[in-house]
Amino acid sequence: MRRTGWSLWRIRKSCTMIKRDRKPFGGLPGGFMHQSSFDKMEAFRDGYLAEYRNSPLEILDIGSQVATQRQLNYRPLFDAAAWRYTGMDIEPGENVDVVVRNPYDWKEIAAESFDVVVSGQTLEHVKFFWVTAFEIVRALKEGGLACLIAPGAGVEHRFPVDCWRFYRDGMAALCEFAGVRTVEVYTQWKGLYYEDGSEIWRDSCVVLQKPRLADRGRRSFHERVEMQKRVLTGAWEEGYLAAPPSPVPDRRAPSGFPEMTSRDVFPRFEHAREEEALRQSFRLRRKLIRKRWKSFKRSFTQPLGDDV
Repeated sequence: MRRTGWSLWRIRKSCTMIKRDRKPFGGLPGGFMHQSSFDKMEAFRDGYLAEYRNSPLEILDIGSQVATQRQLNYRPLFDAAAWRYTGMDIEPGENVDVVVRNPYDWKEIAAESFDVVVSGQTLEHVKFFWVTAFEIVRALKEGGLACLIAPGAGVEHRFPVDCWRFYRDGMAALCEFAGVRTVEVYTQWKGLYYEDGSEIWRDSCVVLQKPRLADRGRRSFHERVEMQKRVLTGAWEEGYLAAPPSPVPDRRAPSGFPEMTSRDVFPRFEHAREEEALRQSFRLRRKLIRKRWKSFKRSFTQPLGDDV
């Protein structure tokens, strides 16, 4: 069997090894963490957090459970002495510090308590990810940053469900829906020639920032969070429809981040990965050279148009 075929078989086998225990409302598990996702999160850390390495940061990782042997996770990326990493999932396990009972109502996570929220290979497994997006924003301090990574392609890998794929417009629309600023958004359309075959997932990434809100804006956001929970399937059994409105959480100290603009960390990561592939095995170099030659020839045959 060719090595490429072996790599794709191995990633499919790893996906089928994951536990399929049924979770409430579709679950909030961490899926199979592939190398390209790890590298993209590392690019986010180096591009947006490097100058804050000696500053105290509270960092929340959503869907952090390590469910398979040798599975990658983000904890090593956020091990600076001044930082405190918290892994969150809906069931206990390795790399889980906080267990939330309901993926759409994180009573165990205080509002405005984290400077940074990260998540990779999780949103595609959440049935109602737009409700979870509000919980992500609720957990962020004002001015806080989040980096979310989810696949835009790839094989079905139910954990226990596999509902969604994301493109950059979808990520930007999610930010608009949740009322946060889109700092940078990216979809990996190029093949980056990973030995583990993880380029097949074509990850989409978004860096977002929670704005600093006046009292009226905070109240409006809180009301939208409450509304999302009340219209969920099963909300009546959970008591949300009959429950009185909860009070607006007390304002906490904002994060120390300034208003961020895009630093193009993901295109730079993509370019660096291509250059690394050129230095690797002859097979990878041959693939990349062939791809670049085809792209060069297309540039003479395709009509000019806007970049995508």
